[in-house]
Amino acid sequence: TVVDIDQLNPDAACDNAIRVVFRDFDDTHPDFERADPGWGPAQNMVKDTLSADRKPQYNAIRGTCGLIEGSYDPCADMARPPMWGEEVDGIWTASHTFPDWYTDVNGVNIRIEKALILQEQADGTFVFDSSAFFPLRTDEGFGETPAGAGDNYLFTTEIHLTFPYDGGEVFTFSGDDDLWIFVNDQLALDIGGLHNPFTLSIDFDAMASELGITPGHEYAMDIFHAERHTDASNFRIETNISCFESVIIE
Repeated sequence: TVVDIDQLNPDAACDNAIRVVFRDFDDTHPDFERADPGWGPAQNMVKDTLSADRKPQYNAIRGTCGLIEGSYDPCADMARPPMWGEEVDGIWTASHTFPDWYTDVNGVNIRIEKALILQEQADGTFVFDSSAFFPLRTDEGFGETPAGAGDNYLFTTEIHLTFPYDGGEVFTFSGDDDLWIFVNDQLALDIGGLHNPFTLSIDFDAMASELGITPGHEYAMDIFHAERHTDASNFRIETNISCFESVIIE
């Protein structure tokens, strides 16, 4: 369920509601509704750590494809070999366009705050699942984009959380398009590019050393997603973390 911020309980310090900053775009932005389909899933498109203002940092115009187990190798399907450093026909347009995704830019994007409600399951996990993930209505932001699409595509999702790590936690994401999750300022889940729904999980115990986390402490989780192309939008979270505290970062 996606709800407006005013529907949340302002006194809830720890719950299954995740506050989100969506930024709506239209197809005039070169990274959205690109003429080429892009490739993905690809990794290493962003740097391994966040910037000082807790935003993902551009790393490569193409990223590295074929690294995710079970995925196709989009490099093999290219009409010509990759040309590193070339600022066209890549996964996105250029280093200077990427900061628009998660920064308020007048005339480029429109910021809208909402919340995702994770539903508790019989097995004790919490799930948000949508195969038609259009959190922004056609009367919000830039409206129906692209024209004739029927829904409001072309948006980004920015989430900042803290959560207690007690041991045994798992966080699974499935969806399209780009998705990066940072835990304790370290890149923990990396599914970049335009692609069909794909699933990866963060096993916090298995990655504890890599992420620098220890049971009994609270850590930051920063989630960045983009819906950049018609004609599908999928977004699924499943986790056994029952307590999130949302942080809104401008």
